[in-house]
Amino acid sequence: MKHLFLCGLVVVALGCGEAVSQEVVEPAAGSGTTATPVTPPGVTLSLEQTPLRQALRIWSVQSGRQLVVTSWPAMELAGVDPETPITLRGIGMPPGRALRLILSQASATAAVAVGGVGGAETELIYRVTPWYVEVMTKAIANRRPTTRVYYIGDLLHEVPNFTDAPTFSLTDALSNTNSGGGGSGGGGGDLFEDDNDNEEQVGTTRQSRGEALAGVIRDTIEPTIWRGNGGDAGAITYRQNHLIIRAPFYVHDQIGKSIPAVRRPAVNGTRTGVTTRGPGVTDTGVSRRGAN
Repeated sequence: MKHLFLCGLVVVALGCGEAVSQEVVEPAAGSGTTATPVTPPGVTLSLEQTPLRQALRIWSVQSGRQLVVTSWPAMELAGVDPETPITLRGIGMPPGRALRLILSQASATAAVAVGGVGGAETELIYRVTPWYVEVMTKAIANRRPTTRVYYIGDLLHEVPNFTDAPTFSLTDALSNTNSGGGGSGGGGGDLFEDDNDNEEQVGTTRQSRGEALAGVIRDTIEPTIWRGNGGDAGAITYRQNHLIIRAPFYVHDQIGKSIPAVRRPAVNGTRTGVTTRGPGVTDTGVSRRGAN
């Protein structure tokens, strides 16, 4: 009997040891077990001199999105320290905006660390994929360009300037009506008179308009990356109502924002807008449902 009692104590002790080693899981919101405070949607952060690496982990947990850093060693060589202190407080912030604020602080600190020059080597950006959010510097993104073909035929349409339309003179018409009652009447002109003073204007060609649009993009969106401006990370060519652009993802993002009418042919031949990937986020990292 004493032997059985001792065995029972051993079993109870083992059971307790196993229970202690298990991870404690908090009850889910709305389960009724505990009263959980209602928080606004978005990311709630309370970072006070938190190292960058840890701040990114906290953002990943708060946003529910897997976050991947492309290469800490490469970014450290460029001056981005994973221990950079980050201070940010906010309740219900859109995830994309919160991440940009974290990265902008780290980029500014890195720029100061390398002598205040900064640039693509120390500027941190992020890219959203269907599976994860990837953090990198612009310099790393510049080494990974992608090619996209944008249909811009609608933007190149030019409305003709009709210069041969007749002019209407109400004054002459009234003066002719009021002059000389019964005769054949008065010497006035026709109601509609031809105006031959305007010379015919020669419009520009679609080719020249397409090349002009390409030039506007080169001069206004990341001007330093384009080959035509001395860079080596981007190239843009116009051909038959299409812009063929090879550039980093963040450049394609800005093109899509700046020219909403730019479209590219879909696989089935219909022209659609720039596609999105993932729930509520575009393929260039900007959410259209509140993650900005």
